[in-house]
Amino acid sequence: MKEQCGWWSSFTETTKQMLTNLSCFSFFLVAIFFYSFYYAWPYMAQLPEHITAVVVDLDDSPVSRSFTRSLQSIPQINVKGVSKDRPTAVTDLKNGKYSTMITIPDGFMKDSIAGVPTGIELVTNGAFIVKAKSSFGGIAGPLKQIATEAIAAQLVKQGVPLSNIAATASAPPAVIFQPMYNTVTGYLNFAVPIVFCIIFQTVMVAGVGTLLNEWFCAEKYPFPLVRAIENPVYFFYLYLPFVVNLLFWTLFIEGASFAWHGINSFQNVAATFATCICLSLAVIALALAVGFAFKKANYVVQSAVITSLPCVFITGDLFPLQNIPDYMRMFSYMLPSTPGVHAMLRASQAGASIGEIMPHLLHLLGLAGFYLFIAYLIARSYRKDYEVVHSEYSLNKNKKEELPVS
Repeated sequence: MKEQCGWWSSFTETTKQMLTNLSCFSFFLVAIFFYSFYYAWPYMAQLPEHITAVVVDLDDSPVSRSFTRSLQSIPQINVKGVSKDRPTAVTDLKNGKYSTMITIPDGFMKDSIAGVPTGIELVTNGAFIVKAKSSFGGIAGPLKQIATEAIAAQLVKQGVPLSNIAATASAPPAVIFQPMYNTVTGYLNFAVPIVFCIIFQTVMVAGVGTLLNEWFCAEKYPFPLVRAIENPVYFFYLYLPFVVNLLFWTLFIEGASFAWHGINSFQNVAATFATCICLSLAVIALALAVGFAFKKANYVVQSAVITSLPCVFITGDLFPLQNIPDYMRMFSYMLPSTPGVHAMLRASQAGASIGEIMPHLLHLLGLAGFYLFIAYLIARSYRKDYEVVHSEYSLNKNKKEELPVS
């Protein structure tokens, strides 16, 4: 019994159950792979949508007015207002009245006709992540064309030679794109990596919780569960297979999947690998704490699913942090997904070094230690369960059997 029920046996049996148990194998084998294509693929070719815009005309010239009139003919733009008051327009943009603000700078006509480099500023409310990208990708080209046509028309009125007009047309005003919040720009390379950190957390909490619930509801507690409840070393060997599984999926998503989808990843290999390890340790520790806490109550999946969407926004990277209530911010710091997102974006997508993301890695390791300790305390509270005390796998029972008869 002792040879057959060692630490390695606990690891292999947990792995076997994790990958073959009909109640939960889809979480560990199928779900993340499915999400890797199902979720990211639609955003590989985003199309412009109907954008509400305000034009801030600081130049108030014939060229700027012509530009504004022509802008209203672009199908994907709904120009809902023209203003000379930039602060008010910015406030309206922040409040969601418009999703895009187009600013024509003072002296635009004068500089354009004189050949002085000038530009049009396009500001999008990055809190609306898809609109931010479609605003830029859909109207940057038409903006340049309309501006060039307006300038050319004014030059014709002034009798400028056609050769000069042609030269002006070949160097249109630049369009300066600045998201108001999502400064990385775009959904695919920014939001998709964020959401996948939440997917890792949700799927693993649901999977680990489902397997533990299945074990607790069985007529006899399985060997890994009995030993994990009784001994911290066995508890670690129950924990380790889940960590290895999640580490595999984080490396798969950040590596092969993101490479196939054209998403930035592994910009710093060492830092990304360190983030994947720390995130896996923290997420599985949370999953064990939740699973042991629910025990025979079969509500882990429901709890994981209904909390997944709020977890996306309270990270503070996808939605303005100042718009999140303080109590929700405090809660977000207790979730592995929050430091995981911060570290992963900076390391894998932006190339930050281990030193630069060290605060986030330490945060993840702190959460891993905290939740692992909580999970073990909860597990220890089940030592007197009938199924544990009378289990053939109980360490205490084996010790009693080995005592010499006097």
